[in-house]
Amino acid sequence: MSTEKSKSRVKTAILGAVVLVFAVVGIITTVILTVNGAKSLLSNEKKKAEYERFILPLVMMDPAPFESADKTTNSVLLSASLWAIIVDNNLEKYEADEMGRTIVPDTDIEAQAVRLFGKDVKLTHESFGEGDMNITYDAEGKTYFVPAVGNVSLYTPKVEKIEKSKDTITLKVGYVAPGNSWMGDTDGKKYEPKPEKYMSYVLKRVDKKYYIYAVRDIDAATSGTDGTGHGGDTSQPSDSQDPQASGAAGGSEASSQTSESSTSQAA
Repeated sequence: MSTEKSKSRVKTAILGAVVLVFAVVGIITTVILTVNGAKSLLSNEKKKAEYERFILPLVMMDPAPFESADKTTNSVLLSASLWAIIVDNNLEKYEADEMGRTIVPDTDIEAQAVRLFGKDVKLTHESFGEGDMNITYDAEGKTYFVPAVGNVSLYTPKVEKIEKSKDTITLKVGYVAPGNSWMGDTDGKKYEPKPEKYMSYVLKRVDKKYYIYAVRDIDAATSGTDGTGHGGDTSQPSDSQDPQASGAAGGSEASSQTSESSTSQAA
């Protein structure tokens, strides 16, 4: 009789141990999935911030839709290229003339244009802008004169969706209007700014780097990222394919943008 009780206790102990093992495995699996999910979310947000940084100089210009860099205006290309320098606070390295205008070599503008739009981009060096924001080009000295101005309010991007297909990445980009930053109510609650409109930005990979290829109206954009109508997946590109990591973006750091760009220099 005692032998049977002993066997019963052993079976109960074994069963309890098995249950405990499964419980521990379940807890570990849950923790791993939670951690991996958090990492994936953080990675996705980081990617969005990197793309926002990359396309910021062009979003500021609020360009009309185009299907390739040679289909947009020369003024947009020049302005975006200059702003790529400004948003990275790189104007400080240049000298100023007696009027306080920053002197920027046209070769530096060309370099930024290549980083944004690729090596096949074609620029015509000329003056652009208007009023207090007029950028004067000196053909003889091959330099641009950038005036000093106060606060400049322009759109800033909010990437809400990333789709990848073959050698293209399509971004759903919200345009956050000037002054429409994080808002709060009387109770201290803060609300994320809502974009005023949305556009589709298509990045294309050339020689392992991504460049801005097209800007499309959301309604006009196809469901695919390669213009074929085939839907792309929502997986993120690896770091080696990322425009920041590959050197195609203006700057190595990814930082969140405010909805109002305040700088002592502007285009």
